[in-house]
Amino acid sequence: MNRATKFPRMVLCDVYGTLLELQPPPADAASRWQAMVMRRALPELAARTESEQADFIYAHMQLCHRVSLKPGVISVLEACRQRGARLALVSNAQAYTLRELDVALSGSGLSLEDFDSDLN
Repeated sequence: MNRATKFPRMVLCDVYGTLLELQPPPADAASRWQAMVMRRALPELAARTESEQADFIYAHMQLCHRVSLKPGVISVLEACRQRGARLALVSNAQAYTLRELDVALSGSGLSLEDFDSDLN
């Protein structure tokens, strides 16, 4: 058996702690959250479109924590892809998780489309 046949055919990736590294929230998170709530009273949130609600939740979570791609993750994923491995996400993701990953991947040469949605 040659080395190429020993490479995995599929790579399952957890998001938080594997692809994304959690970091502490921004220093001004509490004041920014208060300003957001004051601008958009919470009872009105239910009346907003699904997209507006998702934007609000995403903005809130960016005040609670920040994320960045873990060092070396892009080179590992690229190597897997180049060897023909299928990439899939496995996570107890929150409503904003895929958006966080998508933003983190932007400019890296990879995107959410590189993860096989049939396996997710």
